[in-house]
Amino acid sequence: MRLILHVGHGKTGTSWLQSWLAINSYLLENKYNIRYTVESNNPSFRGQFSMGNSYVLEPYLSENTLPVNNLADGLPLHGSLLFSGEKLMKILPQKQSRLEEIALSLGTERPELVLMLRNPFDHALSLYNQKIKSQGLKMSFANYLPMYDLPDKVLSFLRTYPSSHIFHYDNYRTKLYAPLLELLSLPYNENWSFPSFQLINRSLSQSEIIFMRLCNYVFPKKLSKSIGKRLISFRPSLMNEKFKKRYDDKLIRDFNIRWRPIVDEINSYTHEESRLTLPAIDSFF
Repeated sequence: MRLILHVGHGKTGTSWLQSWLAINSYLLENKYNIRYTVESNNPSFRGQFSMGNSYVLEPYLSENTLPVNNLADGLPLHGSLLFSGEKLMKILPQKQSRLEEIALSLGTERPELVLMLRNPFDHALSLYNQKIKSQGLKMSFANYLPMYDLPDKVLSFLRTYPSSHIFHYDNYRTKLYAPLLELLSLPYNENWSFPSFQLINRSLSQSEIIFMRLCNYVFPKKLSKSIGKRLISFRPSLMNEKFKKRYDDKLIRDFNIRWRPIVDEINSYTHEESRLTLPAIDSFF
């Protein structure tokens, strides 16, 4: 049996992929013996933002008396258990021994970790966008950037799980399910179902960012969050306006100086096609 955990991370198409897994969960299990357990009322079935299905596994990671075999009840010995959740990146570095115990109980030699990486500056932009639309952030991107720390978390994870399956987001933007098909030896020409929206939990356009920052200043956080959610739900597949702003050279230079050693170490764990890059000074207009 295989135990496969997709750990995200956030803003790498995770919501879309979790939606694809949910709407194909019946086919995956009944034809290919791949179990992706998710409740029928999960928003991922409707092409909406969700937290995946790692909630099913998390109690077993926290409590070593739970009967792990319940997770695989009814699956053949050559079947696979598949979990996806962004929280796993934070949880798993402290649960390595317990995860190995779970894998052994299920009859597999080791768990398989799947990680989608994204170039840090692009990811910082996307995460900033997310915080503007759903967390009430008011500050400018330049003021937010020193707070950005995701590469540190990625490196901590890879130091714990160096044999993870690593993919680069830019290589799979239009086919986010492809890495799992390859990993699970599934055919591309299967009658897969796809989310009704090209983008799930999309980023805001530049004009929407200006509008949402104003809302975050003027309205209570709960109200501004509901406005951000409505922007996404009313126009779920709106493509972003092209960035027209040229970021200050010093901002880019400081970002690169800060993250170069971390990115170099992350890249030591990846294949060439999955390596991260930092922005050139004149990259953003």
